[in-house]
Amino acid sequence: MTRALPVALLLAVLLALPARTRAKPPPEEPRVEKVRKAIEHGKDYLVRRQSRAGDWEGDVPASRPGGGTALALLALLNAGVPAEDPVIQNGLKWLRTVPAAQTYVVGLQTMVYCLAGQNEDRERIQRNVDWLVKARQMNGDKLRGWSYTQGQASVPDNSNMQYALLGLHEAQAAGFAVDPEVWRSVRTYYIDYQSRGGWAYKRTETAPTLTMTTAGLCGLVIAGMDLNQGRETLRDGRWDKCGDYEENRAVAQALEWMGTHFPAGDDLRALSQHLFYALYGVERAGRLTGLRFFGPHDWYRAGCDFLTERQNPDGSWRGLGDESWPIVATSFSLLFLSKGRTPVLVSKLVHDGRDGGRIYRDDWNNDRNDARHLVEFSSRELFKRQPMGWQVFNSRDVEPASVESLVAELLQAPVAYLNGHYAPDFAREGRMKEVLKKYVENGGFILAEACCSRPEFDGGFRELMKELFPDTPLTKLGDDHAVWTASGKFAIPPNRRPPLEGIQMGCKTVVVYSPKDLSCWWESNQYGDGEGQTAFRLGANIIAYATGLEPPKPRLTEVEVFRDDPRETKVPRGYVKVAQLKHEGDWQPAPRAMPNLMRELREKSRLDVATQVEEINPRLPEVIDFKFLYMHGRRSFRIAPEKLEHLRFNLETGGLLFADACCGSDEFAASFRQLIDDLWAGKKLQKIPLTDELFGKELNGTVITEVRCRRKEAGRADREFQPGEPLLEGLKVNGRWAVIFSKYDIGCALEKTKSTSCFGHDYESAVRLGTAAVLYALKR
Repeated sequence: MTRALPVALLLAVLLALPARTRAKPPPEEPRVEKVRKAIEHGKDYLVRRQSRAGDWEGDVPASRPGGGTALALLALLNAGVPAEDPVIQNGLKWLRTVPAAQTYVVGLQTMVYCLAGQNEDRERIQRNVDWLVKARQMNGDKLRGWSYTQGQASVPDNSNMQYALLGLHEAQAAGFAVDPEVWRSVRTYYIDYQSRGGWAYKRTETAPTLTMTTAGLCGLVIAGMDLNQGRETLRDGRWDKCGDYEENRAVAQALEWMGTHFPAGDDLRALSQHLFYALYGVERAGRLTGLRFFGPHDWYRAGCDFLTERQNPDGSWRGLGDESWPIVATSFSLLFLSKGRTPVLVSKLVHDGRDGGRIYRDDWNNDRNDARHLVEFSSRELFKRQPMGWQVFNSRDVEPASVESLVAELLQAPVAYLNGHYAPDFAREGRMKEVLKKYVENGGFILAEACCSRPEFDGGFRELMKELFPDTPLTKLGDDHAVWTASGKFAIPPNRRPPLEGIQMGCKTVVVYSPKDLSCWWESNQYGDGEGQTAFRLGANIIAYATGLEPPKPRLTEVEVFRDDPRETKVPRGYVKVAQLKHEGDWQPAPRAMPNLMRELREKSRLDVATQVEEINPRLPEVIDFKFLYMHGRRSFRIAPEKLEHLRFNLETGGLLFADACCGSDEFAASFRQLIDDLWAGKKLQKIPLTDELFGKELNGTVITEVRCRRKEAGRADREFQPGEPLLEGLKVNGRWAVIFSKYDIGCALEKTKSTSCFGHDYESAVRLGTAAVLYALKR
């Protein structure tokens, strides 16, 4: 028998390896990196323009004292400058000298104080809230709006009004009370004065504009959010007013107007004089509604492309009119770029509800704030208050598009969430069922629940799961499942656990389903005690399990989708092929691990490798045909010593066995060490030193000195990935590593499994170590 990689081919591979370092035209810089650099450049500009006194007043119109400083501080805080930074502290010190006098400035000032979170500003926040409420212009019980100052003399306008509302909303989110009557008057105002689907600059005007329509849309959503507490009530075990929002029709009309009036061809120059002001409004509208698209327009992608191409060499932006002052234009640009790029934690899936022959178009969104509140809670409790976002995912928005491109879009969020009252129906979403299957295969996670515990959704969801995953049925999650404790912070006691079910693939549960309502509790935002507390804590545990407590990447980060190559029905002659060893334990808990690694090798290292993996019993003679062997598992196993002769011959004549313990399983690790003793009596695995060529630059292009791994040692177990040196063990035969072993998981990581119960490497580290092992096998 001959090996699959003959000597001539091996020499060709060796000669090709240095080519990986040859100069070649650099690829176009990823959009997410362009945005990051633009933000850093813009921050540097604002920092340089701060005066010695701490303000930015010399670079803005003098008619709004304090406005330029508040706007610059708001932009820097949102762009990641910490409140403790001297730039912020000096700016706050100056801003505190500005009295409450103008609506724009008071609203911005309040937002800054709330975001900075300094205790000494709490009295100032309350002062500003009182000022803004008093500044309302009323006609009896009807709101007329806000003007530039307090008093009835000046005419109110929708621009001043939006900044008053932004300040009040941030204050209420920070714990300051705003009378619900204020929010009711705001909602009534926007519903009453909506014109042709949008809003104009003043309530007496009828021609909508993009800037004022975004302001009106945001005002409606904010008022609805801040009136949401107590809207739904639990009566006799059922939720009353679920899906009932007074502003729904007005919001839908505003979104339709924006979709048809967004600049044609995404040419944002059409916004002209109020370009940067408009972009900040568009960002707020997109973030508050969770919408990635307005009509067919990907608003954040369009805005990022426009701004990154038009940033000045000094880091600033400049527009027309008031925006000719670069502090103003730069601050609005930073607010758009930085807040818009917030990582998306949860995508809420659009679908119809089907009840017999009747279709409910908005059944996916009965609880409009459930994902928002769950993400806010998880951001605060799991991710150290790192800003996180959510978005609505509607495949109709991005048609026509390939399944792979839709999967890549959806993978920007680690959790896909769906619920409803009726059977979920994706008929209008075209290929969404295929998208969901590939989303899971590429590391995504599905969270579902029956809103209001409705049996119609329960039956329909079970049908959907049978169709998508026919070989892996929904099963009840046991008391020992990691989801009950995954956060390491909220352990759900057995007597408080709802009947969760899940779908298991390999070593991970990839779908978690609750037939009992959770979303109405999330919608209510009541997480202090009782069932509401359990719902939020359980939701946080599910997210911790799905993400492995790893925050998602910034929006626009490109995600690679692995796909089967139809050309590989027959592996081309000379291609490197991997064999995975079968054993009596669960020998293939991560079936896509090696195919994924081979795709990485093909695309990043330019090696001719087959993505198909041969499955072979180690006792068979054919095992000697493979130069690279892989072994993985969670449970204990034993291969009779007398059946190891072919495997031993392979490893003693140039083959390499690469193995890892699934999720850091001690059972598998003990069995694997016994296998080594059975292969070579008395020999044991030894730690591979950092100085070994396996980790060297010559083999890998860069030295591997550090990886990220979730480890368990005596007395401790990591909940998050920690940096540290690679901990690989091996056994040498005739001066070369014949066996490379990791007691921490690599295979599940290659499938992008992220559960906190899986002790092992993150994806990037798993790829680096797996690649090093393959290159070592080929080189030797």
